[in-house]
Amino acid sequence: MFYNIQALRGIAALMVVFHHALPHFKAMNLSNMVFESIAKFGYLGVDIFFVISGFVMAKTTIGKIQNINSSVQFIFKRFLRIFLGFWPIVFLAIIYYYFFNPSFLDNKEILQSIFLVNANMFDLVIAPAWSLTYELYFYLIIAILMLSPKIKPQFLFTAVILFIILKITFVTLGSNKFIDFFLSSLILEFIAGYALYYFLDKLANKKFIVIILLATIGFLYLAITINKPYGHIRVLTFGVFAFLIVWLFASLEKNKIFIIKGLFKSLGDSSYTLYLTHVVFLGMLYTLGLRDYLVRVDFAMIGFIIYMILIVTFSWLFYKIVELPLYTTAKKHMIKSD
Repeated sequence: MFYNIQALRGIAALMVVFHHALPHFKAMNLSNMVFESIAKFGYLGVDIFFVISGFVMAKTTIGKIQNINSSVQFIFKRFLRIFLGFWPIVFLAIIYYYFFNPSFLDNKEILQSIFLVNANMFDLVIAPAWSLTYELYFYLIIAILMLSPKIKPQFLFTAVILFIILKITFVTLGSNKFIDFFLSSLILEFIAGYALYYFLDKLANKKFIVIILLATIGFLYLAITINKPYGHIRVLTFGVFAFLIVWLFASLEKNKIFIIKGLFKSLGDSSYTLYLTHVVFLGMLYTLGLRDYLVRVDFAMIGFIIYMILIVTFSWLFYKIVELPLYTTAKKHMIKSD
């Protein structure tokens, strides 16, 4: 395990939580420049997730036997990991909305939400799950790579990149939802993460660290200045920043420099649950009247902080009590050992 990368995953999840919490923060008439600055661009945590996912998939598959059985085992294991962590949460969310906020479900695609076959966040019961559809798609690409040693990553990914470039050049974003999905520029972030691990031994030289750090800061400034959260511009700004910060954290660890452990490592472990559950809890803050109550009793800031801590704590407990045991048990009984 790369501890720095796992900690970075936790930081990315927290950034997404802050981003979705920002409207509630402002609705409570609260103000904090640092929090608002981080939260405003917190969606870039998703780009970090995508790069990390490509990095982890490379770590998981490079050097493994490539045949049909390995490919099937890989995709089955990854789908189990995604759905066994997702289904308990989405079913609990549907039950909550049905009893406490039924109108929320009126314009949602329930089955598409459950089976992650829709990447439009506005159609989903759990909006952040749009990114999981891209995760599943990338897993299918890796599964193709696992089919045979004759399928080389450099050739497969080059073909994918060329098709994405052609799409960006000739097809307007939004004109065809299937082309937009299957040739999304977001796939480049996964590929970048995979390539980073593939070449990490050459890229993790200690003399590069200061250069990577400066480039990371520079691209963060550029991304924030341009502030394009959609399309290929997002990938060329926030995506490149995400690649650089993952490269930085991985290089530091390769050189025995551990940035963050403890709390952020635990956040990283439970980041999947946190990423999925926080929007439901933030919705509850409003629909159950707690947000207005905290303002009314002049307990807004402290109450908001406590509520955020409770969201994080619940996610960690859910990971420990439900998500991890469920996946571990299923993996033990349903998947053959490598």
